[in-house]
Amino acid sequence: MGLCAACSRAVDAALTWRVAQIPIFTGWVYGGPLADWMKAQKFQGQSGDLRPWIEPMIRELRDAVAPGDLLVPVAPHLERLVSRGRHLPDEIARHCGAALGLSVSYSALIRVDRQPVRSQFPEVEPEFTAQGVGNQRVWLIDDIVTTGTTLRQASAALQRIGADVQGAICLADAKPLNTHPQRIPATRHPVAGSIKPPTAKKSA
Repeated sequence: MGLCAACSRAVDAALTWRVAQIPIFTGWVYGGPLADWMKAQKFQGQSGDLRPWIEPMIRELRDAVAPGDLLVPVAPHLERLVSRGRHLPDEIARHCGAALGLSVSYSALIRVDRQPVRSQFPEVEPEFTAQGVGNQRVWLIDDIVTTGTTLRQASAALQRIGADVQGAICLADAKPLNTHPQRIPATRHPVAGSIKPPTAKKSA
């Protein structure tokens, strides 16, 4: 099943960008039908079909992932998980893992900070600990990226235990116009393999 014609016209392709040298792949710009769908899943308890949103991303990701790579969804704050009853990054990871033939570790990251809603406490950065994935190639999974702070903190926790973080895969980009100072200008998706960071030229 694919997107309807109206959704296809309304949802633009997102940008691929990097924060703290972590390549971040986003499938869609956050807005329009996708924003409505995500809000219904996260705040209204609906259980919609992820496949129309995931399938276009899978076609591009096949050129980037490698056999044996591990998908690690960003861990939720326990209080938010209890109140919502579901965690969209887990579901995105499960769909991506099934389509790409990759395993998912739902316990590799643990959220340890005390603030469940970042929008209410923007000055407090999320904190994570990691376990069980040392010396493995991993991809972070999240539903939406805005500044990249959460992904940066989660990646740092994984790297501290020796994980080789290849990048992050997010369903939507909330600020696709490179307005955040940490963003590096990027090419427009889809470009096969574009989530790989560019190779630095050696000086003569």
